[in-house]
Amino acid sequence: MALNDAKLLDQLLLVFIEKGYASTSTRELADKCGIAEITLFRKYGTKKELFSQAVMHYLDTHSFHEFEWVENDTLATMLEHLLERRYQFVMNHHAVIRMLIAETLLRNWPENFNILQLMQQRNRTIIETFADSRHLTIDAYSLATMMTGFVMSEIIRSQNSTYVWKLDDELHQRIHCYVDLMI
Repeated sequence: MALNDAKLLDQLLLVFIEKGYASTSTRELADKCGIAEITLFRKYGTKKELFSQAVMHYLDTHSFHEFEWVENDTLATMLEHLLERRYQFVMNHHAVIRMLIAETLLRNWPENFNILQLMQQRNRTIIETFADSRHLTIDAYSLATMMTGFVMSEIIRSQNSTYVWKLDDELHQRIHCYVDLMI
């Protein structure tokens, strides 16, 4: 079965989601994709690189990195929208995010790959860009860290079997209160 790069990376990620990084062998990855194991090594070099490429492809194709604010947004409004966007992403990609967080906490993969750090860095970049456009002096690092913590707390809340992933009035109220506490 001949797969293009995008489909190959999607297939690889499915195996990692199912088995976890540490429990997945390159033989299993190759078998799932219907290609020779040596082909994976020629194309990506290492299991770490396979994983990193598959995850980054997933995040890029599912708009994790994209965020735009409205011209007249205040800092509070922008932060609320960004938190809603992050929550929406987690809600829509729950299985992937849970696997990424679990593997990050277990330190089962490359030390340079940390989904929490990636989220915090991306949030920080967005906040810094917004602040620069408004000539605001803010601690973007702390705000981004707190935002990442809020998203993590929602993921932890989702461990409750009665938790329903949805953007509702209760969540909007929690986001609003959280942003008020941050700024």
